[in-house]
Amino acid sequence: NTLEKTNKNLMVNMNKFLKLQKTMANLEEEKEKFDQVLADKDQKLAKKERECMNAVEKISSLNKANAAIPMMEKIQKELMKKLDELIEEHSKDAETINDLQMQNDTIPGLCKDLENV
Repeated sequence: NTLEKTNKNLMVNMNKFLKLQKTMANLEEEKEKFDQVLADKDQKLAKKERECMNAVEKISSLNKANAAIPMMEKIQKELMKKLDELIEEHSKDAETINDLQMQNDTIPGLCKDLENV
């Protein structure tokens, strides 16, 4: 009778052990799946971090470009002023050329007048 009880307890414990082994195998499988999901999430996070760093660099470049705009506008105004001055000088030169051309055109007439005198 004691042997039967011991044998029965041994069978019960063996079944419990087998169930525990199966549970351990299932847990190990779940752990591997979880580890893979975690690795995928880490990879996605690293990608997002790179994208954020690239965005920060682009924003920094844009900020530098924006900071240069006032200086560029100042340079543009100076260049426009110089252009206006050159146009005015050109206009004066054109008037002088016209005056000289008109004087040049009158020289043959004056020469004839002098010959006739």
